[in-house]
Amino acid sequence: MENSELVHFLERIITSNLEKSLDSKKVNRVLNKKSKASDRFGKFEDKDPNVDTLKLHGRQIAEDLVKQAISSGLELTATQITNKTLKGGNTAEFVGELTLNAPFVFKMDSENKKLVDEGLAIQQIKNNLHLSKRFRDAWPFVYAIRSETPYAYLMEYFKPEEGWLSFEDRLYPNIKGKIISISQASRLINSILNVLFEGYTDSLNTRQYPSIKEDYVLRIKERLMEAAKADKRFESKQININGQVFRPWQEYIDILEEQSNYLAQITPPFITVVHGDPNPGNLLMKVTTSDVDLKLIDPKEWITGDYLFDICKITHFIEATGPVEKTVEGKEVKVQFINGDVKNTLSYAILTPDWTKTIVDICIDRLKDFALSHGDLFWQQRYELGMSSNLLGLPFGRLKKGNVDSASVLYGEGIKWLDKFCNNFKTNK
Repeated sequence: MENSELVHFLERIITSNLEKSLDSKKVNRVLNKKSKASDRFGKFEDKDPNVDTLKLHGRQIAEDLVKQAISSGLELTATQITNKTLKGGNTAEFVGELTLNAPFVFKMDSENKKLVDEGLAIQQIKNNLHLSKRFRDAWPFVYAIRSETPYAYLMEYFKPEEGWLSFEDRLYPNIKGKIISISQASRLINSILNVLFEGYTDSLNTRQYPSIKEDYVLRIKERLMEAAKADKRFESKQININGQVFRPWQEYIDILEEQSNYLAQITPPFITVVHGDPNPGNLLMKVTTSDVDLKLIDPKEWITGDYLFDICKITHFIEATGPVEKTVEGKEVKVQFINGDVKNTLSYAILTPDWTKTIVDICIDRLKDFALSHGDLFWQQRYELGMSSNLLGLPFGRLKKGNVDSASVLYGEGIKWLDKFCNNFKTNK
C-alpha cells in the first residue's frame, strides 16, 4: 500500500471512531455554551441546529487532528486488527481485507485554552527522559493538539472492557453488595503512590519553589467568595459545625494574608513534576493478580508544583468527598444547614468505609518519608492547608450542579482543616 493510501485508510478508520464518539450529549458537555457556539459556527435547519453544528464542526476538527497525528507518526499503543478473506485473484496464496481499529479520546472546548496547555503538559511529561520509564508510561499518548478555538486534542483511550477502571470505581464498585477489602484497597493505593513518588523523586528541583499563596491561599479565598455569591449560607459568618463553633471564614483569610513569613517558612525547598488533580476518578487502573497498571489522565496544566497538593487530592476524596458523594452501603448523608442572622449551624455525619483510615495512613507515611528525606520539614502544617484548600475549592462547583448537601459537608470539613492550620499561628506570631 502506498503512503498516501495508508494515510487515507487510517483517516477513514479513525474518523469513523470519532463520528461515533461525537453524540449530542458528549458534544454539549464539552462545549457547554451551545448558543454561543451556534452563533460562532453558523446555523443549520434542524430540530436542534446547535447539536448538528457542533457535531459537524467537531468532526472536521477531529479529521484535522487525525491528519496531524498521522503526519507526525501516529504511535498506536492499543490496536485491534480484524480480517476477512477476499474472493478472486490468483497471484497470491491468500487475499484478505485487514481493518485497523484504534481507540482514542477526543477532547474539545470552545473557550478554555487550558485544554491546549493540558495536552502539552501530558506530552512534555511523557517525553521527559529524565523521568523513569514507569512514570512516563503512566501518562497517555496525546496524538495531536489544536491550539486555536475551538481547542481540542486527540488522546489514547483506555477501554473499560479491557479492564481499565478508575480508582474511584474500584473503591466504590457499581455492583450491589460488592465491597473492596482493606488489603485490596491497600494494594491499589500503594501501586499509585509507587508511581507518583517515583516521578516526584526523579524531577525534584531545588532551584525553584512552589507558591503557597497562589496554589493554596488564593484558591481558598476565590472559591469561598464564589460559593458565598451562589448561596447565602456560605457567606462569611460564625458557624457551628456539629457542635463546635468556628470563626467566619474571612477571619481565617485575613490571618493567612498576614502570615506571609510563615507561609514562606513552610514552603517546600523544591518543586517536582505534579499531576495537579489526581483525584481517584483521574487514576485509571488495570489490575491482574500479578500487576497493577496505572494511567494518569486529565491533569492540570501546571507540570510542576508542590507534590503534597497531589496527595491531598487523593486523601480528601478518601476521607470526605468519596463517602459523601458515593455513600456507604446505600445510606444517604443527612445534612442540615441553617442560615442565621449572625451564626450559621451545620450538622452532618460522614460514614466511611472500613479501609479509609488504613489507606490514608499509607498516604501520610509516604508523605512523611519523602518529605523528611528531602528537607521538607513543615509538610504536616502544609498538609493541613492543602486539605482545606482542596475541600474548600469544591463547594462552588457542587452548588452549580445543584448538589447542595455535598457542598455543605465539604465546606464544613474544609473549614475544620482551615481552623486547624490557623491554630499554628498561636505559637508562631
